[in-house]
Amino acid sequence: MGNSEVVANIAMWFLILLSIAIAILVIVAMRNTVVSERENEQIKKKGNEVVALITHSEHDNIQNVGGCLSLRLTIRFMANGKEINAKKDIIVKNLNAYAYRAGKRVTIRYSTYNPEKIVIS
Repeated sequence: MGNSEVVANIAMWFLILLSIAIAILVIVAMRNTVVSERENEQIKKKGNEVVALITHSEHDNIQNVGGCLSLRLTIRFMANGKEINAKKDIIVKNLNAYAYRAGKRVTIRYSTYNPEKIVIS
């Protein structure tokens, strides 16, 4: 077996392992998305509703398709007698971004078991 054959075999195995790693990452990402959507649906159906204050809002520099912005919000509200500060990533149209600035109030639903898990109504 020559040097070039050894290099070719190493390259082939590297590509195979890289393909497997990428496939695993895609499967994990899809699973996490499905689990997150199920959690959000449960919170929408059975969660407690409150009005919360947006204490911080920042947007990604990357603009999404269709004139939308990705925002990361920090939201403060009371749950079970405690003040909760939760973070939530949302996507909004540019025209609606004003409603999600710091100091604005939004209606949310939170998980009874884990109040930091929220859905913005």
